[in-house]
Order: sequence, then structure tokens, then C-alpha cells
Amino acid sequence: KKTRTRHEDDLQKHRPRCVRAPKLLAHKHSHKPSHKMGVALLRGFAVVLALVVAGGSTVAADETPYEPGSRVNLYHRFDFEANQEYIIKVATERAGPMVVVGILSFIVFGLWSIFSNCCKCCRPELSKSTQNKVAIVAILLALTGLGMVAYGLVADSKQSEFLEAVPGLVSNVVGWKQDSVASLRNVSTSVGSLTATLENVKTLDPGESYVSHADIDTIIGHGTTLNTTIDDILNQVDAANLESFESEFAENVDGYNSTRHMVTVYLLACLAALVVIHVGLALIQVYGCNIHRCLCVVLPILKFGFLIVIFVSWIVAGVLLLVSTVSADFCIAADANVLSTTNTADDELVTYFVMCDTNAPGLVNPISDELDTALGAFNSTKDELETQLASYPACGGDTTCEDVKAQLDLALIKVGYLDASIGVDTDNDQNYESGLLHQVSCSQLNGKYQAVLNLVCGQAVNSFTTSFEVLLAYAIIMVLTETIIKFMNRSEKEVELPSDDGYKRYGVQENVALEMH
Repeated sequence: KKTRTRHEDDLQKHRPRCVRAPKLLAHKHSHKPSHKMGVALLRGFAVVLALVVAGGSTVAADETPYEPGSRVNLYHRFDFEANQEYIIKVATERAGPMVVVGILSFIVFGLWSIFSNCCKCCRPELSKSTQNKVAIVAILLALTGLGMVAYGLVADSKQSEFLEAVPGLVSNVVGWKQDSVASLRNVSTSVGSLTATLENVKTLDPGESYVSHADIDTIIGHGTTLNTTIDDILNQVDAANLESFESEFAENVDGYNSTRHMVTVYLLACLAALVVIHVGLALIQVYGCNIHRCLCVVLPILKFGFLIVIFVSWIVAGVLLLVSTVSADFCIAADANVLSTTNTADDELVTYFVMCDTNAPGLVNPISDELDTALGAFNSTKDELETQLASYPACGGDTTCEDVKAQLDLALIKVGYLDASIGVDTDNDQNYESGLLHQVSCSQLNGKYQAVLNLVCGQAVNSFTTSFEVLLAYAIIMVLTETIIKFMNRSEKEVELPSDDGYKRYGVQENVALEMH
């Protein structure tokens, strides 16, 4: 190995800062990366990103009965409880190990960098083989990191899309109450109109020459029974505490989504910037000029920032695992947890409509008796009115007779309106097709509720867990890459200069130690 004289050391101090050191080995061709290859890689990456973004779809309401998916079963660990002790348990046992790994990674790589690079800031160029290794590692790191950042942005966009749809679907659940109240009032209005027409019949025929007032009173009595029953149903529907769904789901989801989106975007932007800076510095050291003293001061700061990003990646991965676990624990027994969280477990009507798709034993519609009474009263009204018309005598030009007959015909028409308001017609599966009976059937409210579950516990949970897996993979790749680079540095050996010719113009000879950083 060559040694320096004091005069040569003095000359070395005054070397130009950015003059390329002589090649360690003679090469006829330059090994700088082709700009065309870089452009091709960027174009390919842009095409892949465009295809991923284009693959996003709008949220559609899925009212089929919800079943826990594979990801819910995979991430489920504990019985969900809406209290602080449960959150602490999940954070300790699930997110805690992620935080520990992040702290250990920061400490280990920090100390490793300090002790391995102490007093070795600026270094001459690497050998050809090491140049190629560093370039490949750097390019793979850049593509992988930027690809995951892009995928994370797409996942964030889909999460926002899913979560922004939740308040609307929850409003549909709450809107069922208003729709049902409107249907009940339509029935009451129809009954009131029918009753007024029957009272006109009695007024037009005070002597009961054509119809019996007792028979008309019987029909009116059926209408009164129907109206009383409708009022009972209206009170039960109005007392259903569906507003708690909106306060517990819609408002909480809005607050969570805004915070989640802001943190995700800032984190991914930071990750992308650090990847570009880290890889750019590596390529500069390999293919560019030697880093001068100013950059040598900045370089440790940038490396420290890179370690901070690794640490934060593990922390955020832990937070996402916490969210994924809590979501899976909630969704594994969604019906029970919804009733418990919204404090509606004691509300018979809400409980029925939440669980009526399960055919649970002992589950009965609490307004079924009232509905049967209302339907029976309607059928009696219709049958007796038709009997009155069938036995009505011929008028023979009698004006009063014809007026009474016209009122009875009008009453029968209004029974048809009442029929439409109640909705007694059924399809081939014996499901009510319209009106009040359709509105208060299991499929109506339960279908809207299932749409919320399929969105929150299906698509949104899948997106949460995917984001966690992407960020975890990113953190692992960062740790592995940093470890590989450190060991590559340790494996490099000092290289003896083949001759003094390369340094004659500086009047110095150098002892070379190769490292990547």
C-alpha cells in the first residue's frame, strides 16, 4: 500500500472538491445509468399507477345479508367492548409489538451508522461490481417504495370513498322511520276519508230506507279499529331510537375519516420524499462526483431522517393494525355489537329489524299483532261494504236512492285507496309489494341496515387491512434494505492502487476504503 508524505498531505487538503478521483480499474466504457432506461421505468410506473387508479369503482349499496369475510376472521382477536380497557388491551397486544420493532430498528440502525461511519465521511468511488450492486438495490428500493406509496394513495382514496358513503347509508336507515310514519299517516287519512263518506250515506238516508245505519256503523267501527291500531303502530315506530345509529356511526365515521386521510397523505408524502432523497444520494455517491464537505454535513441529517421514517412506518403500521383489529372484533358479531353500541338492545322494534334476517328463535315482530288487527279490520270493512252494494235495491229513478248508491260506490273506491295505502297485495314469495305492510316488513329496514354492514364491515375493513399490510411490507423492506447495505459496506475490503499515475497531478497517493455510505 502507498503511504503519504507531509507535503502530499498538504496538497490533499487543497484538492478540488468535486473532481473525480482516478478509476481503480481501467474501463473502456462508462457505467453511468442510461437516461433512456430511467425514462422507460418512469413511464412503466406511471402506466401501472394509472391502471390501479382506473380500477377504482363507485360504492354501491349491497343489501344482501352480511357475513363476516376472510379478513374479518383473520384479524379478529378479542370480544369487542366499547370501553377503554378493551382499547388498551388491543393496543398492548397487537399494536405494541409494532412499536417495539420500530424503536429497536431506530436504535440499532442509528448506533450502527454512528460506529460504522465515524470519521469516514467522504469516500472515493466504488468498484464496478459494487457500483452495479448499489445501483440495483437503489433502483429496486425506489420502485418498490414509490409503488407502495402510490398503492397507499389509491387505498386511501378508496377508504375515503367507502367512509364518505357511510353517512348516506345510515341516513337511509334513519329515513325508514320517516317513511314508515308517512305510510301510517296515509292509511289514517284514507280511513278518515272513508268514514266521512259513510257518514254521508247515513245523512242522505235518515229513514234507513235503503241501508241499515247499524250496518254502516259496523263498517265505520272497523275503520275506527283500523285507525286505533295504526296509531299504536305509529307510536311504536316513532319511539324507535334509530337516531342513535346516526350519532354513533355517521358522526364518528366523519371525524375518523378526516383525521385518517390527513395523516395518511402526509405520511405517504414523507415516505415518497425520503425514498427519492435516499436513493438519489446513493446514486450520486456511486456514479457522481465525490461528496464535498458541505454535503457530508447534511448527509448524516438525511440518514437520520430516513431512520425516523422507518420508525414512523412501524408506528403507523401499529395504529392501522389497531384499527383493523377493532373493526374485525366489532364485525365478527356485528348485530350484537351494533345493538350494544347504539344502546338499542332493549328496543324490541329495532332489535327485530336488525336481526330478522337471521331467523333467530323467539324473534317476533313486536307490531305483528297490530298489523294482523289492522289487516283484519280492513278486510271486514271491504267485505261488508261489498255486501251492502250487492244487496242494494234497484232505484227505479229515485234520486235519493241513486245518491245513496253513489256514496256507497265512492266508499268502495276509497276502500281501494285504503287497499293501496296498506299494501295487501303480495308477490309469488308472499312478500308485500307496496304500502304500509311492505314498509314495515323485515326486508325494508333490514336491507338498509345490511347495506351499512356490507360497506363498513366488508369493503372498508378490507381497505383498512390492505393499507396495514402495504405499510408493514414497506417497513420490512426498509429494514431489510438498510441491513443489506450495512453488510455490503462491511464486506468491502481496502483496494490497493495499481499505480501512482492517477494521482500524479495532485502529487498525492491515497489509501482507499470502499463503502456504500
